[in-house]
Amino acid sequence: MIWVAGMILLAVLLSSDALALGITPGRTVLEFEPGKTKEIKFTILNNENKDMKVIVYSDEGNRFLDIKPTVITLGAKEPSKDFTFNFKATGQLNPGMNELKIMVKELPEGYGEKDAAKITATMELIHQLRINVPYPGKYAESDVYITSNDAEKPVLFTIPIFNMGKERIGKAKATIEIFDVNGNSIAVIETNEISLESGKEGKVVAELSQKLGRGRYNAKIHLAYDDNVIDMEKEFFVGVPLINVNGVTVDSNFRLGNIARFSMLLENMWNQGIEGIFSDIRITDSNNREMTRFKTASADIDANSIGVVDAYWDTKDVDPGVYRMSIALHYLNLVNEKVYDMDVGFDSIKMREYGGTGAVVAARGSGADKNIILGTALFILVVMNIAIILYFRKKIIKPKEQKEQPNLPVQAPVITQPDEMNGTEIKPQNDYTGIEKFK
Repeated sequence: MIWVAGMILLAVLLSSDALALGITPGRTVLEFEPGKTKEIKFTILNNENKDMKVIVYSDEGNRFLDIKPTVITLGAKEPSKDFTFNFKATGQLNPGMNELKIMVKELPEGYGEKDAAKITATMELIHQLRINVPYPGKYAESDVYITSNDAEKPVLFTIPIFNMGKERIGKAKATIEIFDVNGNSIAVIETNEISLESGKEGKVVAELSQKLGRGRYNAKIHLAYDDNVIDMEKEFFVGVPLINVNGVTVDSNFRLGNIARFSMLLENMWNQGIEGIFSDIRITDSNNREMTRFKTASADIDANSIGVVDAYWDTKDVDPGVYRMSIALHYLNLVNEKVYDMDVGFDSIKMREYGGTGAVVAARGSGADKNIILGTALFILVVMNIAIILYFRKKIIKPKEQKEQPNLPVQAPVITQPDEMNGTEIKPQNDYTGIEKFK
């Protein structure tokens, strides 16, 4: 019983707001046709299957809508009820999309017909009535969508065109110019050409086959339709920022028992400089037992440049053999992981890249708000249930004499995450430093 109550509480904590009142559909879209009357219907939902009264009204007056404040009663056995009204296209609306609102409110208990002039309520929903009024002559609206997630694939530009005017558009075509982060024009492409009837939607597309390096770019779009133009501008990104570990070398003066210096060759493959790059290093032996873990100093690397970050390992009490170095490279809330096998000898360390590494992933912990909420809710439930159990046990069950049991240690579960680096920073002896940058 206690756990049932707990699960109900958990459902309430984690569920989205449940509404006793609902409307479907929430929106109706019409094309404005002068002089015509159109019937519109929506459905009021009794989500909790209870006796209720709602009032339907509009602040728009009677110029377009024949709605007067109307009280509707729903019984507990009525899951829904339809409401119908008319839109009268007898007045003037501004060109473009116009919106009228029809309100539906749940009335408090004890509401009477004499209270019709007073609209006090517990809950309000809105049905949107959107009326599209054509512009005189030729008029179009547009947008641009850019698909550029993969650095190895062409960039695709899709430009939707909405003919919002009363006249047909004979020719519509766009020119797209691409600029790099320094404002230099690097490419110009054109879309296909289309015609478009009044009130219709079409699109023009273009593909940039020229390969762009990873980075941020800007597109300027010049859309011409008959004797009119629309100018747009949009920033886009190709690929994701990538810092690649091109290799790791070891100081040629290495002697087993001393501090080994590893130089990591890092390449910034992004077209902007990246700051605060650092690595978490974990070293394990051939039985996957952790020998050490540490964090390097941070470095900044310019756009499309190469830098070197040094890491240090104290090999005191280390025997010759095969070890594994796991590198988690952190930058811009991303992690690029690389693994090397190390053949450690008395006077050398040979590095061999371990296959299947190098994927860029989001840094652990980002976007974890939902998990935090879930964990907090579960923790509260566990504490509540324990408290209730202890209370009833103390209240109802008489304590019995029991043979004293020895206190046994409880071993916490060990979670092994080989690729996660969260160790503390270890400073090398003799105050070693070593952050170098070069192009």
